[in-house]
Amino acid sequence: NQPVLTILFNDRIVNKSKIGSYYKYIFKRNTNRKFYDSTHIPENKILYLKKLITEISNLKLSLISDENMKVKIAKILGRGDVIRTLNDKLFTEMFSELRWNNKDVETTRDGIDINSLELPGNEVKKYMLLKKVPKIRYLLPKNIIRDMAKPLLIGCSHICCISMKGKPDRKKMFELGRTLQTIWLQATKDNLAFHPWTILPFLIIRSLYFNNQGLTKDDLEELALLKNELTKLFNLDQGYFPIFIFRLSISPNSSVLSLRRYFESFAHFI
Repeated sequence: NQPVLTILFNDRIVNKSKIGSYYKYIFKRNTNRKFYDSTHIPENKILYLKKLITEISNLKLSLISDENMKVKIAKILGRGDVIRTLNDKLFTEMFSELRWNNKDVETTRDGIDINSLELPGNEVKKYMLLKKVPKIRYLLPKNIIRDMAKPLLIGCSHICCISMKGKPDRKKMFELGRTLQTIWLQATKDNLAFHPWTILPFLIIRSLYFNNQGLTKDDLEELALLKNELTKLFNLDQGYFPIFIFRLSISPNSSVLSLRRYFESFAHFI
């Protein structure tokens, strides 16, 4: 396979002070999916994140903390979950990413450890049932699927949206990745819980720029509506569209961390 990225090591850093202020947080950064109590993040930390993103990219960061607005956005994001759950291809992809026991976690070192989802009560058993009998999901009312994640979203401090203008290309997506990692590391530095909520924005991107792969006509019509509703609620500037959504909160540390693949499994030194 052709490499997606080549890195040239031209010099060695002798003075560790030049490494950068975020280096030590790389190993602490993680996805925190815990339920929160709506405690608000101090305004100075939020303002710094907004300032930071404008300093390093042409992307924009919008944040919403109002309770009524969070309820509206939770319903929109929940409708994205409905699309993923009822679409056979997307549902299969979702469950292929889950790791169901310690052996799978250790063997693959990728995907999502089921325990890292921080599911309450018997929710894990519900996922196991869906894995064994996938068609049972068609019997669930759509509003139940839509509202499953509602407590997670309403209970956070801020629902955040990174928006981009114009068609995404390699350069813009690299810029997005760099920007995202910077603000994620800053959030880690500030002891904030960071939880990406990527399903709906990624489906919107797929519908707009990647030939609608795996999406039905009904899916596309719904995604067009959801894109417009998100754009209005986050008050995005003309020409911008949501490309990454995440939630921020003050929370205890994650109970379980998903493992990461060893660097050597996907990189080659020459």
